[in-house]
Amino acid sequence: MGNGIPFQIIIKDSRSDPGATVKAMDELDQQKVGAILGPMSASKAAAASAQARGIPILVFTQREGVPDIGTYVFRNFITPQMQVRSLVSFAVEELGVRRFAILYPDENYGWRYMNLFWDQVVEHGGVVNGVEAYDPEGMDFAKPIKKMAGIFYDVPKDLRATSIPRPCLPLLIAIDDLGRRNPDRDDQWHPIVDFDAVFIPDAPKKAGLVIPQLAYYDIRDVYLLGTNLWNSKALLDMSGEYMKGTLIADGFFAESQSERVKKFVAVFQSAYGRVPGIIEAVAYDSAMMVFQTMRQTATDSRRDLKQALLQINDFEGVSGRTVFAKNGEADKTLQMLWINQGRFVQVQRTPEPEPVIESQ
Repeated sequence: MGNGIPFQIIIKDSRSDPGATVKAMDELDQQKVGAILGPMSASKAAAASAQARGIPILVFTQREGVPDIGTYVFRNFITPQMQVRSLVSFAVEELGVRRFAILYPDENYGWRYMNLFWDQVVEHGGVVNGVEAYDPEGMDFAKPIKKMAGIFYDVPKDLRATSIPRPCLPLLIAIDDLGRRNPDRDDQWHPIVDFDAVFIPDAPKKAGLVIPQLAYYDIRDVYLLGTNLWNSKALLDMSGEYMKGTLIADGFFAESQSERVKKFVAVFQSAYGRVPGIIEAVAYDSAMMVFQTMRQTATDSRRDLKQALLQINDFEGVSGRTVFAKNGEADKTLQMLWINQGRFVQVQRTPEPEPVIESQ
């Protein structure tokens, strides 16, 4: 109850089906709900139905274009755009990285992240010096890794020591003196690592196979950048010893030292017997935003509630700071995580210096 105005929560099952979703929306409209939270699947059908009925809706989805369905549609979720923007911004501004490479699965998920990441690198003044795709169903990533590092193609026969005339041998020795020949493998040259960070947008199990193969081909002293899917114990168990320079951006970190997060995790774990994840965190924050707005506006007008949600100013939730753009898209401050002593820990940006006020 807020300011003497009672409200109740009504739960409907969309069954991940557009038809069932629209039917549930019609029932909620008849019950004169003030706002709707969710769903994750069938989000476009739900958003279109809510827009047609003039009901504010906060959906939890990464699907493109959902907030553009209409003025009553809000999205509060971590998106690929948020992740790559946060990753590149932190890498450039905090780590001083300017040269990047992208190693991605040859499928829709990989293509999308590859293009978004490349655009962000250019926008931040960096360069992408290597881009290679790999078979998402494969287990051996030698070919794309060697191509990325300039060690895939053999030395032409006419440049091999056995075929070079004697007067040209000093040139061959000079080349070898540069350290390009790897003495550990007869058929292998040392890699040309003209990048300081590699972005690998893939799930933990696949990334756990790719990362050790990078190390095998002597691509070691670079940062590894991944998606929030990398926030996984399974990945650390598979490849943790090769992941010292790993950086990811996530929308929620259950081990945060924030008192707000600690309290949320403790209460959730007590109620459900497990640690909450990003879905539970954004659902909780979305509910708190709606409840807070209802208390502050004390209105039964859906239109007024929608306007009040758009005017939320830096809502501090367990999934970070959130505001809504004019199109209903959430602008969230993501958590930056990297590995310390075999586990992910939260890192902070360097605080901006306070302005110097000269005495008069």
